[in-house]
Amino acid sequence: MASIFKRGSGGIWYIKYYVNGRQVYESLDTTSERLAQRMKREIEADEVAGRLQAPSKIPLSEFLAQVPKLRGENGVFDSAKAAFRQKS
Repeated sequence: MASIFKRGSGGIWYIKYYVNGRQVYESLDTTSERLAQRMKREIEADEVAGRLQAPSKIPLSEFLAQVPKLRGENGVFDSAKAAFRQKS
């Protein structure tokens, strides 16, 4: 079960959920409560389906070594958050 909340005065929504017993806090990068609720439902569906993985605690040096691999074929960086969520 996930929960959403606002932190500070910026109005940005955050989510807290657990993956394999590890607590995960993540910014939803939105000020819209409606969008935050939708994203929460998607994360909960991923959790039920077993598609969530805990974020890794990869050392900075290893992360920096992988940065060139995050570049797409057109030279644009893919989302590091999405890439590491899949690899964790």
